[in-house]
Amino acid sequence: MEKRHAGCCGCHLHGDHGQTNQHGLTRRGFFVAAGGGAAGLAMLTAARAAGAQGATTPFEVVPPKPLRVLPVLSVTLYQRAEKRSWRPWGGLHTEEDIAAEVERIRGELAQLKTMAGVPVEFLDVVQFRPETNRDAIIGSDADVLLIYGATGEVRPLITPDKWNILFVRYKSGPVSLWYEIA
Repeated sequence: MEKRHAGCCGCHLHGDHGQTNQHGLTRRGFFVAAGGGAAGLAMLTAARAAGAQGATTPFEVVPPKPLRVLPVLSVTLYQRAEKRSWRPWGGLHTEEDIAAEVERIRGELAQLKTMAGVPVEFLDVVQFRPETNRDAIIGSDADVLLIYGATGEVRPLITPDKWNILFVRYKSGPVSLWYEIA
């Protein structure tokens, strides 16, 4: 005599023993579907009630916080020294060169913001020079430091507390010193 059970394990080898209806639904399948539907309806009702009271529901889309980027132009102006190698490799040698580079950066970032596809806020360009207060730059509330390694030192700006991106120019403007040494 062959032993069979009433399908309590859900095993397909034992068959359904006539426990399905005309649509192929078992009793177990019916209770799973009914229980899931009831739970979903209860969650939806609770979410609507919370929404009516002004609470945030899991279904509400919260706009993302914009990424705050601080562009930092690292520059050093070198003084002429007789019979010495005093001019650095790179394209920024005067205050006028630096002012033009700051304007170039502002224009490029304004264009990049329109193409970003995500909320991003570019703060105004800050110049980092040897006499600049480094702590004010790395202590800013920016999420990212976008460091333009022109002719100055960049290592003091690298911090583990923020995302650090080193940008160097080669063909898009005056060549960056850090293009050569990074």
